[in-house]
Amino acid sequence: MGTMTAAALKRITLGFEAFRKAAGFGAIRSEADYDRALALVEAIMAATRDKPEREDAGHPLSAPLDLLVPAIHEYEVVHHPIPQAAPQKCSPT
Repeated sequence: MGTMTAAALKRITLGFEAFRKAAGFGAIRSEADYDRALALVEAIMAATRDKPEREDAGHPLSAPLDLLVPAIHEYEVVHHPIPQAAPQKCSPT
């Protein structure tokens, strides 16, 4: 693993600040952040609907999805858990 230079960290920080400003959130720490993250994922999905880019891992919108989707899932597990369903008895038909 290479060493991160101060110049590289500065570029990353500036890029992330630009993302935060454009997206309206950084990390998902509140319901408002969660709502904005969902809206961004929905916008990305809508922008690539019915286009081959949707399946292209090299597409510029693919990387944000790779970061956002797990972060949204993590937030949902803690703040919007799906209740355990009671087992259903199956009867033969």
